[in-house]
Amino acid sequence: MGYAKLSSEDAAKVVTSTSEVLNGEKTILDYVEELRPELLNAELQEVGLTKLVKLLKALPADKLTENEVGSLLEFLLLKLEASALRSGCVIEGVHHLVVHCTHLPENAEIPIFQAIYNESTVQCFVQEDRRMLYEVLDWFLKHRLTGLKTLRNEFIQSFMRATNGERDPRCLLQVFQLYLEVVKNFDLGVFCEDFFELLAVYYPIEYVPADETQVSRAMLVAGLESCLLSHKSFAFFCYQLISDKLLEEETEDSLRIEIFEFLSKAISVFPSEPMRTFLDDYLTVFRRVCLNPSNKSTHEIAAGARHGITAVVKAFSKDAETIKTISDTMVENCEPFVLQAEMGLTAKALNILAIVAQADPKAAEIVLPQIMYWLSTLINADTVNAPQNRKEIMIEAVEFLPFWMQLTIDCGFVQITGNAAPGFIESLRRIEEAFGPVVFATEYKIAELLLANKEKFSPTVPEVDEFIKKLVWRAITDLKVPKPAVREAIHAYITAFVKADFNGFATLLETELSKRGLEDTIVELFAFGINDLPSLERFGPAIIEFLSKGFDADVVPAIIGVFDRNKANTDVTLQFASKILNVFLIRALAGEHDGEKAAEFLQAIFLRLDQSSVNELKQDIVKAWQDSLKSDNFVRVVVVSILAAIQTDKPEALDQYLVYLKQASSQTSVLSKAHDQLLFAKYMLAGPPQPIPACADGYLAVKASFLRSGSPAALADVEAYFTAFEATPASDLTQWRRLPDIINFSTPASDPTRNRYRVSILWRQRVLCQFIPVFVKWFDELENLPEHKAIFLGLLEPLLSSAQLLPISLNDELRHLLPVLTAALDSLTSNDPIKPEDIPVIGLVVSGLVQLLRNAASGALPEVQLKHAIDSLQAVLKAGKTVHLPQLLDALDALDLIAKKSAPEVILPSFAATVRALMLVAASPKRVLRQKVAAVRNTWELAAS
Repeated sequence: MGYAKLSSEDAAKVVTSTSEVLNGEKTILDYVEELRPELLNAELQEVGLTKLVKLLKALPADKLTENEVGSLLEFLLLKLEASALRSGCVIEGVHHLVVHCTHLPENAEIPIFQAIYNESTVQCFVQEDRRMLYEVLDWFLKHRLTGLKTLRNEFIQSFMRATNGERDPRCLLQVFQLYLEVVKNFDLGVFCEDFFELLAVYYPIEYVPADETQVSRAMLVAGLESCLLSHKSFAFFCYQLISDKLLEEETEDSLRIEIFEFLSKAISVFPSEPMRTFLDDYLTVFRRVCLNPSNKSTHEIAAGARHGITAVVKAFSKDAETIKTISDTMVENCEPFVLQAEMGLTAKALNILAIVAQADPKAAEIVLPQIMYWLSTLINADTVNAPQNRKEIMIEAVEFLPFWMQLTIDCGFVQITGNAAPGFIESLRRIEEAFGPVVFATEYKIAELLLANKEKFSPTVPEVDEFIKKLVWRAITDLKVPKPAVREAIHAYITAFVKADFNGFATLLETELSKRGLEDTIVELFAFGINDLPSLERFGPAIIEFLSKGFDADVVPAIIGVFDRNKANTDVTLQFASKILNVFLIRALAGEHDGEKAAEFLQAIFLRLDQSSVNELKQDIVKAWQDSLKSDNFVRVVVVSILAAIQTDKPEALDQYLVYLKQASSQTSVLSKAHDQLLFAKYMLAGPPQPIPACADGYLAVKASFLRSGSPAALADVEAYFTAFEATPASDLTQWRRLPDIINFSTPASDPTRNRYRVSILWRQRVLCQFIPVFVKWFDELENLPEHKAIFLGLLEPLLSSAQLLPISLNDELRHLLPVLTAALDSLTSNDPIKPEDIPVIGLVVSGLVQLLRNAASGALPEVQLKHAIDSLQAVLKAGKTVHLPQLLDALDALDLIAKKSAPEVILPSFAATVRALMLVAASPKRVLRQKVAAVRNTWELAAS
C-alpha cells in the first residue's frame, strides 16, 4: 500500500472536490472524469489514484449509490495488477468500497472475488495490502456467503492459491480465522487433503515473531492448532502429521512435548481408529523422550507428555486388545530403566507407568502387578551390580512404595496391595536394621494407608496388623529422630490411628506411660491423639502435668496441632487453652521463669482461638497481673503472658495492663519492653495519637502509622521523624537507638502474621516499596553526618530481612539500594579482623547484593559502586573462618555475578586482588567452597580476557 506524494496545490484540490461531492455540486463519477488525464498517463496515474482514494475515504458510508460503487470497483480492479507492482493505493480503495460503503451492488462479490483471488496473486502484494485483502474476504464470508458458495470448488482453489505461502504472523492470524470460516461453510470434497496441507506446513510453529508485530507465538500456535483440528476429515492427516514431526530427527525434545500436548487435543476431537496406524510410533517416541538418559534433571514427566500418554490410552478404552497392547508395550519399554536402577531413570520409568495405570482400569490391571514385583526386586537390590549402590537404590525403592500401594488401592486392586504387603513389611524390617531412620517416614506413610484399607483385605493379613501396632509403639522413640519428615509422618499416622482405634491407642500409651514416665515423646503422642472433647479429657491431664514441670520447645508443634485440628470445636480449644495458660501463670506466680519462648507458645495458641475465647481468657491474665503486682514475680507474669494479652480486638482492653505497668514497684527494662509492646498493639488497633510527635520517643507511633496504612500522612510522619533525627546533635544520639525498629516487623509483638492486626495481604510488599525510596533519600541526606549515618544503617538489617521473606523480588526497588549496600559493606568490613557481631548483618547485606545482581541487566549498575563492592567482598573472603559458610558462598556468588554482568574495565583493575582472595578460600577443607572458588575464578578469567 502506498500513496503518491501530493503537492500542496493538489491536496487543496482534493479537499475542495470532496466538499463539492458532499454538497451535490458534482458526482463522484464527475470527479473521476476530471482525473481522466492523470489516470490515463502512466507517470501521473498514481497521483490520480491517490486523489481518488483520499476523496473516497472522506465520504460518508452511504453517500455513494450502487451504480457509483460498482463503477468505481470495476475501474479500480482493472488497476489492481499494476498497483501491486508499484505498491499503489488501489487495494485501499477497493477495501474501502467493499467494507465501508453501504451500497455495495448485489452479487458483486463473485466478480470481485474472481478478480482479486482468482486472477491475481495475493502474495505479490505487501503485508498491509494483504491484510486489507484478507479483510475484504472476511467481509464477504460474513455478509455475502450465499454468493460465494455458488463458486464451490473454484472458491476452495482460489482461497488456497491466495493464502499459500503466507509468512507474516499478523496476516497468518487472519488466514487462520478465514480458514475456520471456510471449513465451516464449504464442502472441501476432493480438496480435503490439500486444504489440510495448506496449513500443515506451518506445524509446529518454530519461530517467535518480532516484538513489533505484537503477535505472540502462543497466539499463532493456538490459531494453527484450531485449524488443523477443524474438520473430522482431517483425522488421518492430523495423526500422520503428528507422527512425522515426532519422528523427525531435527525435532527437539522440548518441541516433541508440545506435539504430545497437541496429540491429546487431536484425540479429544477425532475418532481413535485413524490413529491406530501410528500407535507404535507414538509409544516409541514417548519412551525416547521421557526416558532420555541425557535428561535426569527431574523425575517428573512433562505435562504435555503426560497428557499425550493419557489421551492415547483413554482413546482405546473400549478396545481391550489394544489397551493390552499399549500396556504391554509400555511395560516392556520401561522394564530395563526400572530394574537397572543405576541408570538413574527408575523414578521416571515408574512415573510413565503410573500415567498408563491411571488412564484405564484394564491398563492398571496389567501394569500394577508388574510394578509390585519390580519394587520387591528393587527393595532387595537383586538387580544391583555395584555393591556401593545398594543402599541408595534400596532406600529409593522404599520411597516408591507408598505411592504405588495407594495407587493400586485407588484403582480398585486392593488385594494386590494386600498380597504384596507381607513381603514389603519384611523388606522394610531388614532395611531398617541395616540403615536405620532413613526409612522411618516411609514406614509410617505405608502404615497409614494399610490402616485405612486393612479391612478390605481378604483374607486378612496378620503381618499388616502387627506392623500397624508395632509403629504406634515405636513412635515413642522415633519422635526423637531429628527429621521433620519423620515427625510429620508420625503425626499423620497417629492421628489416623486414633480415629480408627481410640481405646487401643489410649491403652498402649498409658501402658508405656507407666513404664517410662512422662517423656516428651509420649506427651507429643497424647497431643496427636486429641481430636474431640473425650480425647482431651483422657489425654489432656498428662500434657498439663508435663507442662507444669516447665516449658519444653520439643512438644510445642504437637500441642499447636491440637488447636489447628480442632479449630471448629471451641469447647476443646477453649478448655485446653485455659488449662495451658493457667499452668504458665501459676508457674510464674510461684517464681518460675519460663521466658519468652513460652510467651510465644501462648501467643500462637491465642492466635488460633476465636475472639470470644480470647476475651474470656483475658480475665485470667488480668487476675494474675493484679495478684502479682506488688511481688517480685510480677515481671515473670508479664513476660510469659504479654504476647497473649495483646491478642485482642479491643484497644481499651490494653489500657488496664498499661495501668498495672505504671503501678509496678520497680521499673525494669523488661517492663519497659512490655510497655512498648502494649502501646504498639494499641496503636495498631486504635490508631496512633495525632499529631505524632516528631521525636525519638515517637518511633512506635510512626511504625504503627506506617504499617496500618502507608497513606501520604503516614509517609509524612516518617519524613518528620527522620528530620528530627537529622537535627539531633551527635552528642544526643543515644536516645535514637530504637530508630531501626520503625521498619522491623519480625518481632513477636510487631509481626502482623503472629498477631490480630488488621493489615492488607500485601502489607510487606507495600511497606518495602514505600520505604526504600525514603531510605535511599535520607541516606544521601546524611552523607556528612557519620554518627547519624552509622545509626541509620541499622535500618538495613530489618529492611533486607523483610525483603527476603517476599515471594517475589523487588528488583527495581533493590537496585536503588546499591549505593547503600556498598557503603554498608565497606563500613562493616573495614575492621580488621571483622567483628563477630557484624557477621549476621554482613550476611544480610551480601545476600541483598546477590539478589540485586541476579536480577540486574548486564551493564545496568554503576561501575563505581561495583568496584567498591568488589573490594568489600574481597575483605569478606580474606576474613576466613571468622565468616560463616553461608556468607562465604553468598560473597562468591556476588563476585561471580559481578564478573558476568560487568564490563572488562570493572574487572581488570581488581583481577589480581580478587584472585588472591579466592586462593585463600580455595585452601578450605570444605569441598563445596573449593568447587565454588574454581567456578568463580573461571568466570573472572573469562571476563578479563
